[in-house]
Amino acid sequence: YEEGDAENPLSYYGTTKLLAEKETLQHAHSLIIRTSKIFSLGRDTRNFAVRLYDSLSKGQEVLQVDDQFTNPILADDLARIIKELVTKGKTGIYNAGGWAYLDNFTFAVEFARFFGFDASLVKAKATEQLNQAAPRPRRCGLAVQKLLNEGIRPLNLMESFSAMKELKAEQIRKEIEERITVYHSLVFAKNRFIPGETSIPVSGKVFDEKELKNLVDAALDGWWTEGRFSRDFCRKLGEFLNVRFIIPTNSGSSANLLAFSALTSPLLGEKQI
Repeated sequence: YEEGDAENPLSYYGTTKLLAEKETLQHAHSLIIRTSKIFSLGRDTRNFAVRLYDSLSKGQEVLQVDDQFTNPILADDLARIIKELVTKGKTGIYNAGGWAYLDNFTFAVEFARFFGFDASLVKAKATEQLNQAAPRPRRCGLAVQKLLNEGIRPLNLMESFSAMKELKAEQIRKEIEERITVYHSLVFAKNRFIPGETSIPVSGKVFDEKELKNLVDAALDGWWTEGRFSRDFCRKLGEFLNVRFIIPTNSGSSANLLAFSALTSPLLGEKQI
């Protein structure tokens, strides 16, 4: 459907949305966004993508209709599109659907494959079998040419899934970080340090929740040797010492061995050991 096509709401819900559009258009500089099947991996369990992820991750079968077609759009991408339209000062009606036009069953199968779940757990079902009280449109595709004419392109399905994966990973990472603070307070937290009173051990473990977070953060990067923390440290230390190269080692003993090996280089001439 294009923005100028005749409206034909099938339910009371659809009728109220159409009435809201007509009322909104009475106001100057109004902007109406028509969208289709918004999804994300947020915390709202009413979101069908969230239900898909939860069920498939538990190895449970999921039923999806294969005769309702829409342009699913990632919530974050929809927010970006709305922001761009507002920034450009656009008014009137704009369709903002995803790039892909497909049925719910196909979406669920592609979703399962992308996130590494068993796609055979997704089963097809006809709309009539759901016995839903309100009628559902079977073809709810939104033409987005008007949006493209503004230089705004919705994400395709794989791009949307990639963005979802990054957002989900970041969400989990934040949850882990929050739990580290709680864990540290339960296991490692001691009395508050008081200058001049609290003793400082000459050896042993001395760290707080910041070091613990950095340790886990580095592990989550997948770099258990040298990574962004090491590179950042070397850069700052090099600037402080005014030297070009800094090589981190695993211990002071290794550093001594490396230093001695460097002194055996023939490039040192008479100073060579």
